Amino acid sequence: LDLLRALTSGDDDNTALPGLPLGNIAPRASAALKQTWEQGAKHIPRPAEDIKGNGLGQYGKCAIANGNIHGVCRDLEEHFAGTFNAVVDSMASHGFSTKMSRHDLFHGHVFQTELPEEVGVEALGLIGILFHCYEYPAADAEVMTGINLGHCQSGSNCRPTIREWRYRNVLWSVWWGRGSTEKLPPLQAIWLLDGCSPEVSELRMDDSSFGPDCPNTVWEGHFGRSICNIYNVSDAMWCAHLAAS
Repeated sequence: LDLLRALTSGDDDNTALPGLPLGNIAPRASAALKQTWEQGAKHIPRPAEDIKGNGLGQYGKCAIANGNIHGVCRDLEEHFAGTFNAVVDSMASHGFSTKMSRHDLFHGHVFQTELPEEVGVEALGLIGILFHCYEYPAADAEVMTGINLGHCQSGSNCRPTIREWRYRNVLWSVWWGRGSTEKLPPLQAIWLLDGCSPEVSELRMDDSSFGPDCPNTVWEGHFGRSICNIYNVSDAMWCAHLAAS
């Protein structure tokens, strides 16, 4: 929460690179995001009749998602798809090669949290998505070299540099004041988290030091309560692994 408070206040203190500035959120998406904050996972999937069956995300022996797969509600589908594109554009603005593919960027972890009121700072409601870029590097990449990443690595031509790997965790957040009846659109931003910073290192899923063999995977549970995972594969938006509301 300390990192989120620093980022939302504009004081990143070398823990992140700022992504590209993002525009206002459409009113319908804004309302849907607030409902998601208040109601959790149940507002993200489409109604029951639109739920898709299993089978999406299957590539031979590779399954990039397990469990029931749902379409994303219409109010959020376009907005969430836009966040994926914003991640790619933000990475490109810093000279990184991230692209949408099942070996690179294809999923994000949605979470919700509340930043408590502090002296001179109001409480904030926040919805975030933690993206992991370069998910399955090629076997001959300069990171994770010689490490078998399973069936989903097969056919990968994803070859991040060590600097790109350092910033593979990307955080998108939208937030609004909880103590007012403001009608202004919520704020949103993208940050590229620095895997070498002590603040980000503490959020990784293991305690390894950053380097070419470090998975450098930040866990979204450090930021708040997990809601679901969302996927953007072959121009289709869907979600899976819905957490209990």
